[in-house]
Amino acid sequence: MSLTIDAGLQRAVYELIEQQLAGILYSKIEDRLMDEEGVQGSDLTIPVGDVYIALIENGVLDRDRFSDAAEGEAQYEIGRSHAGEVERVAAELSEKLSDGYSVPLNQESEEWQEYLREAVRLLEREQILDAERIDSRDEIRIRWQNGEISAAQYIRYGISSGWISGWNEGDSAESYQYLEEACRALRDSLVRLAAEDESFGELVFEQMIRAGEITGRQMCMALLEQGALIWDEEEYRALEEGATSAFSYIREKIRTMEISPAQLALDPCTGSCVVLDADTGEVLACVTYPGYDNNRLANGVDGEYYASLLDDASLPLYNNATQQLTAPGSAFKPVVAAAALTEGIITPQIRIEDEGVFTEVTPSPSCWIYPGGTHGNVNVSEAIRDSCNYFFYEMGYRLSLENGVYQEEKGIAALEEYARLFGLGEGTGIEIGESQSRISTEYPVTSAIGQGNNNFSTVELARYALALATRGEVYRLSLQKDSSDRLIRRIESIQPASWEAIRSGMRMAVQGYESFEDFPIEAAGKTGTAQQMLSRPNHAVFIGFAPYEEPEIALAVRIAYGYTSANAAEVGANVMRYYFELSEEEELLDDQAQEVENVGNIFAD
Repeated sequence: MSLTIDAGLQRAVYELIEQQLAGILYSKIEDRLMDEEGVQGSDLTIPVGDVYIALIENGVLDRDRFSDAAEGEAQYEIGRSHAGEVERVAAELSEKLSDGYSVPLNQESEEWQEYLREAVRLLEREQILDAERIDSRDEIRIRWQNGEISAAQYIRYGISSGWISGWNEGDSAESYQYLEEACRALRDSLVRLAAEDESFGELVFEQMIRAGEITGRQMCMALLEQGALIWDEEEYRALEEGATSAFSYIREKIRTMEISPAQLALDPCTGSCVVLDADTGEVLACVTYPGYDNNRLANGVDGEYYASLLDDASLPLYNNATQQLTAPGSAFKPVVAAAALTEGIITPQIRIEDEGVFTEVTPSPSCWIYPGGTHGNVNVSEAIRDSCNYFFYEMGYRLSLENGVYQEEKGIAALEEYARLFGLGEGTGIEIGESQSRISTEYPVTSAIGQGNNNFSTVELARYALALATRGEVYRLSLQKDSSDRLIRRIESIQPASWEAIRSGMRMAVQGYESFEDFPIEAAGKTGTAQQMLSRPNHAVFIGFAPYEEPEIALAVRIAYGYTSANAAEVGANVMRYYFELSEEEELLDDQAQEVENVGNIFAD
């Protein structure tokens, strides 16, 4: 059995994703140890302290070697400092868990709030604090979660409430005659566990790095001492003598990809891209980053390697192309355009005035460009080009009207119908495990810009892009070369004029993307930016096809927590450059971080 995968394309796409991720990280790292307060979403940057912490937490540096002076001076200093700090923290932890200690958690320093919460989590991990016995509605439990009582008070209450079991060599709280004795015994047990626990030890490393007690210079020198970076005497001495700053050194190693995004497991560290043949529906590339070495898991599993994959925070065993689900953001807008045109809500010529804030529903969402301006009077093609949220809010609203009355269920049903026409919300048929995607079941107005609770995989988005490229051909995807009956259906209900309006909007959109500037062939595409949580950057999505008139390929790219859809579009453009041989391979695949502008969101869609 032969496969449809183009091995050269598969390898190239993997490298292009990795270079883009490295470029994003390089552009976002700043010379400070702590997070900035009050910064959210795609305005977030990466303190270099996070990079140093990641070197330990994701196993780039081997903690077990820190205790051996023969391994190198810098790492031995790190190990010795850490051991002393663990001892100090354990002693203070014993005091803060002692009988009568009543300082509420939220009145502790930030450092000690972290330590005390981790101590309680340690009890839960060790199943000493039995989660099945705890009533989540218990008042004391809630007060602990809100930081209103001390850890000592919470643990004492847990003992008296029978939440503690299976601890201290099999004894349980009920076997103790006096509560005070139980509290002291559990405190001593917990302090001992904390001093030996790997996660607690990592937290101590984190706090020391944040405080500058373990320095970036030491961390960078340790990378050389342990062989995590190729030994270079000149680099080592420059770090040791202060001629090279740790900040500039670690950033340079990220730029040259001597330290990879996967090794750091910071946001972003994952990406995926699926490329389809527009004539046959064959899967030419199905790439997930990071990956792993299949050969080490075949013909006898390398147990140590497999364990390292399981512990890797970048989740290399997880297929981001078929299993990772996120909202598509504005990449969903062509579906909504198809629904509105086909249902007679609009024609290709009808124009709608972007008023900035859509007031027909409450709360009232605003267009991404507002209050800095509006998109003015736009038709559907221009709305796709500009990614005008207001226009598509209006489409979601009009699709929901029943005799002039807004009915959410009607709008949701219409969006689902057309999403399914394009193959969204259902398995693609690819012979790799797929996560169950979801078409939004709520809020048709915001669902019309790809939000709501829409969640799709990259492989689904690629099939959707192919349907747009082919004016309505939906394929069953397969990795087998000889697979027959790929074509599932042709979307007959969408008129040629509607296809032209949608596709021309996508063509105009690409013409405005910097990554497609002076592109030698005519392409079409649509970006999408999706916010999942304020504490992490936005997801970046791009769907596209080329050439415009007679497409040869369609593709989808996703960079989870990729800040801006410009980053996904850049990968898409470079994949097309590689496939159509528009640039030299050595120029595209240069093992250097892609140059990325340090902006929060070029396309606020």
